[in-house]
Amino acid sequence: EMRYDIYDLLLVLPEPLVPRALRHEVEERLNGRGEVVIPLSESDVQQIIAKLKTQDVKAAAVCFLHSYQNASHEKRTGEMLKEALPELRISLSSEVAPEIREYDRMSTAVANAYVADITPPAERAKRFGMLGAAFGMGFILGPVLGGLLGDINLHLPFYVAGSMAVLNWMYGFFVLPESLQPENRRAFDWRRANPFKSLSRVRDLQGVGPLVYVLALSGLAQMILQSSWVMYTTYKFGWGPKDNGLSLFAVGVMAVLVQGVFLKHILKRVSAARLVLLGLASAVLTNTIWGLSSAGWMMYAAIGVGVLSYAAGPALQSQISNAADARNQGETMGAISSLNSLMAVIAPVLGLGLIYLVSELPKGDWRIGAPFYFCAALQALSLFFAW
Repeated sequence: EMRYDIYDLLLVLPEPLVPRALRHEVEERLNGRGEVVIPLSESDVQQIIAKLKTQDVKAAAVCFLHSYQNASHEKRTGEMLKEALPELRISLSSEVAPEIREYDRMSTAVANAYVADITPPAERAKRFGMLGAAFGMGFILGPVLGGLLGDINLHLPFYVAGSMAVLNWMYGFFVLPESLQPENRRAFDWRRANPFKSLSRVRDLQGVGPLVYVLALSGLAQMILQSSWVMYTTYKFGWGPKDNGLSLFAVGVMAVLVQGVFLKHILKRVSAARLVLLGLASAVLTNTIWGLSSAGWMMYAAIGVGVLSYAAGPALQSQISNAADARNQGETMGAISSLNSLMAVIAPVLGLGLIYLVSELPKGDWRIGAPFYFCAALQALSLFFAW
């Protein structure tokens, strides 16, 4: 441990990470056993929030005495900060370093808040939108390339897809730089590698909670849509490869436009949390229209109606990402990917199973849209948890 010479009259101390003007106190107190002596003064927290709104603050560290024994005051303060300043990076000492010795715990919490992720929280919804636009490009180019390669040889699309996956892995391993700063990395631990434990940690993140259920349910609805689309349109409208390819092309174009072009403009007017609600409501309406469609053109019309539904995913992921600190970004995003992969396994069983149940009905029967009604119900349930 480095100690300064207290008798050095010419000693120059380093600049503190947090200027004195940005350090605030609230009335509260816990004893050494974590018992509440003085309740948290939420009015004090509100006064601090009012001050922070007038300052260019990107992150906040919260540290209360003996919070390693009882984190309730810190968590409540963090919740209030997140509600009032949703883009603020929050570091709670009880989560970052839940140990005795307040100076060390406060210093660790401040350092954790100071070291920001490679993408600022305010920009994450836009970045996730760009990733979504890249997936949308897959909907545009994938069916076209698959059809062209399939005309040459039925096996060729699979060989090309496998080769592209290998090239993608090689680029990620040999070229893509590590974005996580060395001070935020930790040794690999098999106990933390359990995907279900990772999901439980994501659920426990400050301000996330029910958003994990939103992510799972809306993801399941999206995967059911993808796995059922071709069989549904083929059976109900008699579409062939060309019509299905064009419809998926339209979906891809809309995803690219919304997530890659319009999203940054939407976020200037609507918060990410509100955009999630609007997007899920739009998805409920879109899936219902798809299920009730009696003609092929209605499928295209519903794509336009559901314009905001393409923005819900990036906005939702940004909310979850912003709740994780710099050390847990990789684990959080990995847990989200694992959850999406799990939904991708479950979706074909449910979607195609529903199509099987209605396959004996006449083509004009409204019940044929069962897969899409089910997707609408999942999105409605997601909307309930996100509200």
